[in-house]
Amino acid sequence: MRTEDELVEALRSAAGRAPGADELLAGVARRRRRRTRRRVSALAAAAAVVVVAAGVRGVVWDPGGVDAVAPTSSAPRPTVTRTLAPPPTAEPRPTVTLTITARPTGSAPPGRSKVVPAEMLWPGAYFTMPARDADGWRRRPIMGIGAAEVLLFASGPGEKTGRLEVYDSVTGEIRAVTTPRTDGMTGALVQVAAADGENLVWTSYGEKDGTSLRQIWTAPLTGKAKLLATVSGLGSDIDMMQLDGDHVVWSERSRGGVWRMPLAGGTPRRLPGGDGLHLVDWPVAGDVAADPGPSVRNQTLIADLTRGTKAAVAVPPGAKGLRCGRTWCTGHDDKGGFLQRFDGTAVTRLDALGSSAQAPARDRFVYVRDGVYDIATGKVAVIDADDGAWFADGGAPGPGSILYWENERGTLGVLNLAAVPPAQ
Repeated sequence: MRTEDELVEALRSAAGRAPGADELLAGVARRRRRRTRRRVSALAAAAAVVVVAAGVRGVVWDPGGVDAVAPTSSAPRPTVTRTLAPPPTAEPRPTVTLTITARPTGSAPPGRSKVVPAEMLWPGAYFTMPARDADGWRRRPIMGIGAAEVLLFASGPGEKTGRLEVYDSVTGEIRAVTTPRTDGMTGALVQVAAADGENLVWTSYGEKDGTSLRQIWTAPLTGKAKLLATVSGLGSDIDMMQLDGDHVVWSERSRGGVWRMPLAGGTPRRLPGGDGLHLVDWPVAGDVAADPGPSVRNQTLIADLTRGTKAAVAVPPGAKGLRCGRTWCTGHDDKGGFLQRFDGTAVTRLDALGSSAQAPARDRFVYVRDGVYDIATGKVAVIDADDGAWFADGGAPGPGSILYWENERGTLGVLNLAAVPPAQ
């Protein structure tokens, strides 16, 4: 495995060389090794109006070192209301090692580990959709709004124009929601987006009169967009944004801190007890950004911002880049990747799978080299893209998490984790 300094330097170098969306995807396809796919971001593009500028998003770890470097994205997520409770009381279980072979066997809590094609394991969560519209605009899934609806970003020729859309995987219908405005900013990027069944929020980042600004916008899924707030300075570096009913909440990347604001408008309010914290999945927050990027700093606490409670994370010796959701954490050490509860119990080795350096999506799913490991069942949902193809995550490792990949010519295969039944 590479040293920490080598990894940091590699990631910084990758960020500096990040290409545009078309170049990125073409390059990934050319360099892809058989049965090993590079994950790219659904929100990656490099033009005047895009969803996310390319950069370093995360790392997939395996015993051989860095398996994939993916573009930066802040995690958009739908409305979530949950309370932070300790994990279920249980006797500590021994460490379990998962191994992938031609006919996989082995074990993982709570049942036998199995490798199954994603479309067979979760047929209700898998669908195909057109990769482009009739005018040739490229479509990228961003997040699952619910079991049937998916938020898309459609980009025009040269990635210079864009449109936010909703796709219904049951009917196959696509409806336009809004075209993000730059409002006089130059080099504007639509970097963060989140939606629930009623509303959509997003941010536009750029410069105006020589000052870097971030604008926060909202729109009903059936209505007109309006500008909520404009922020500058350190506060403009937003790493996470979510909807909470009729409010939007977000956190700052560089210095931490969580803010809340009504969708009807008003003054943003910094939440008490949120200083230095970063949203993980509202109301859960941690003391490091949910997406570690090149950082190997470990998360050491979990906070519930509605209850005002905090719980310590049990960080094992030698752990790096530990990231936790409400209950489960993933990290890596000199052996490879691992999974554990935040109290340090139920440790599972994921070395052979190449687990991702981010908190489990929906506190249940771990992105691995060729698909998704399900903590609830011990099964691996394999994304069986054709050789030479790519697969990507929509940039939302929370409740709206989604994966998509190059399928048959002109179509995308999509796995909406919001549609996976409980413990199936």
